Amino acid sequence: MNDRYALYALAFSMLFVSAFVLLSFSEVKMPLPSIDEQEKIAETLSAARREIGLLKLLADKYKTQKRGLMQKMLTGEWRIKPEIVNQYREA
Repeated sequence: MNDRYALYALAFSMLFVSAFVLLSFSEVKMPLPSIDEQEKIAETLSAARREIGLLKLLADKYKTQKRGLMQKMLTGEWRIKPEIVNQYREA
């Protein structure tokens, strides 16, 4: 019986706190940028989104190219000069 009372008390207190936070938050005034500024922000975000898309395409092309080059090296179709390999071992 005591556990049930504690559970009810906990539920009531959580409900009270939630309602208080919701009421307090609804009174907060949020400043908004002007329409012109919002449009500039939207243009900037759109440009960034386009650039990210182009960079993803470029990365995919590089991955495809790398896969082809690795295939040629692994099959022995292409050979790498030892001086080039040594150059990267030193770095």
